Amino acid sequence: MEKWQTADKTVLVVEDDRKQAAQIKKVLKKNHYDVLVAHDGLDAVEQTNRHQINLILMDVRLPFFSGFWFCNVFKQKKNTKNIPVVIVSEHLNKNNTQKARLVGASDTVKRPFTNRRLLSVVQKNTL
Repeated sequence: MEKWQTADKTVLVVEDDRKQAAQIKKVLKKNHYDVLVAHDGLDAVEQTNRHQINLILMDVRLPFFSGFWFCNVFKQKKNTKNIPVVIVSEHLNKNNTQKARLVGASDTVKRPFTNRRLLSVVQKNTL
């Protein structure tokens, strides 16, 4: 993918594991995405209020409230309902994947994942 195709795309990574967040950020930055990071749900809300976000990559288990709860509320707000949310977690099984869809997630990525898989989902959801 060419830089000009992603230069204006901002991805918010919501991940309480700082090492995981840094790894995802590194992969996305290398592929010319602007990346913001939030380590809990409250920070995620603040980031979405302050910045133009094109995609959210969200863990399920977070301090303060779950990624499922955030996605459900986020998708009900007029100003944020059209921003794609991708649930990224090692806790994805058939039930959690179905729950992610029910709360409005546009996609899911099960950890561990390859950089190629992550980029594929990000590219598909930021068109």
